[in-house]
Amino acid sequence: MEKLLCPSMMCAKYENLAEEIKELEEANIDIFHIDIMDGNFVPNFGMGLQDTELICKLSSKKVDVHLMINNPSRYIKKFADLGVDIIYIHPESERQPVKTLQEIRELGKEAGIVLSPEISVDTIKPLLSLIDYVMVMTVNPGFGGQSFIEGMIEKIKEENVWDFLKNDNKPIMIYGMGNGAEKIISTLDTYGVKVSEIFASDEFVRGHSFLGYKVLKYSDICEKYDDFNVVLAFATHLENVIENIKKINNEHKVFAPDVPVCGGGLFTKEYVKEHNDEFDFVYNNLADEKSKSDYVDIINFKVSGKVDYLLKSYCDKDSVYKDILKLDTNEAIVDLGAYDGDTIREFTSFTNGKYNRILALEPDAKSYKKLVRNTAKMPNLEALNMGAWNEKDTLIFAKEQSRNSHISASGVPVKVTDIDSLVDYPVTLIKMDIEGSEMKALDGATKTIKRNLPKLYVCAYHRNEDLFALGKKILSFDKRYKLYFRHSLYIPAWESNFYAIID
Repeated sequence: MEKLLCPSMMCAKYENLAEEIKELEEANIDIFHIDIMDGNFVPNFGMGLQDTELICKLSSKKVDVHLMINNPSRYIKKFADLGVDIIYIHPESERQPVKTLQEIRELGKEAGIVLSPEISVDTIKPLLSLIDYVMVMTVNPGFGGQSFIEGMIEKIKEENVWDFLKNDNKPIMIYGMGNGAEKIISTLDTYGVKVSEIFASDEFVRGHSFLGYKVLKYSDICEKYDDFNVVLAFATHLENVIENIKKINNEHKVFAPDVPVCGGGLFTKEYVKEHNDEFDFVYNNLADEKSKSDYVDIINFKVSGKVDYLLKSYCDKDSVYKDILKLDTNEAIVDLGAYDGDTIREFTSFTNGKYNRILALEPDAKSYKKLVRNTAKMPNLEALNMGAWNEKDTLIFAKEQSRNSHISASGVPVKVTDIDSLVDYPVTLIKMDIEGSEMKALDGATKTIKRNLPKLYVCAYHRNEDLFALGKKILSFDKRYKLYFRHSLYIPAWESNFYAIID
């Protein structure tokens, strides 16, 4: 493969450009690279037509232009007439990239496509026959001096929890009973991994059995085995329970394998690799370093099952309400998946009970009754026994699921609606915790979001794809949205959420 030296003239001394060109010519570079920016497609300005003309005039080398501008087709002929040899465009910057690439070639120039870090290579596959070069950016476009961006898969250092448990050869103890334990034991079985024992917290051990195993106390397990791995099979946010998990984790390694609440498939390192571009897009567009750090930690947790990642990424909700969402006393809130009013209590506690209005939707009948009872004395609050969707419809929800009420093949009929047809007033905050229906609800709130630009609080843990698909969806509404990611105290990675705000 031929290697070419193509210095970016963005780093040149503009006041002495002729001398810079001469020195680079003498250094025997291969191509002069010129970055053209419009302050819109990227938040910066680069070289202009006059600079390009001077470089083309004084240089005997090839010259390329990298057009970081909206609708580059408007300027293709101008740059071609100046004498450039190669013209690069971003596929997302042009409504008709095929037509633009054809025009570049018709003008006798070589055509190139640029892939920003967040753009999938799949985007350019239909264009390959029309291009001579592909520029793969390892930094975000628009600024020089940035650090090289590693792909997400490079940040995931952990082994798949299922493979580790299979290969470690230590006895496996399941901590907990119920549906979670059944799912985990079933998955372990597909990997050919046998569970040795099941134990529960002391207050739940009453001499009974589960799936043919006698349920033991943790102390019984420790007396019977010297060393073993613990696999957590329940979810909790209770501080005393989490403290006990920490204690056990100090003595024997605790794993909490990620099993999606909705949808299928396992969250593995192979899954991350398959969707590397999507994860990269979200990671590179997160608004602060804590978001990026927590995002990587949660992905590492979901791959490895190691509870250490959850414990180190914990963030208090009040800090989110204060520093990210910046809740004030005049919020018009839409709470989707209101449960019994738990999040409403958090919001109003933070604002000392002051708000403009609240609309709360809860599809589960039992939870809805609690919601109505708990909010009965709150003014300007409307509670509806329905779910959020992308349109008005009646769907089947799993029967008697309470907090985890979700769409199911069998159960009870529940009315659902889109927010766009329900809300006709300015909304300042939309919260979504709707058991895997978040993407549908976002679709159904598109007009409201684009019109009001409300703060967004969207749970990102129900489906494997939520960690990238929901982030991408939020950013598609308006480029001004700043996207944050935080994990609140919960094992497994429930309460891992996206937050978005426009300053």
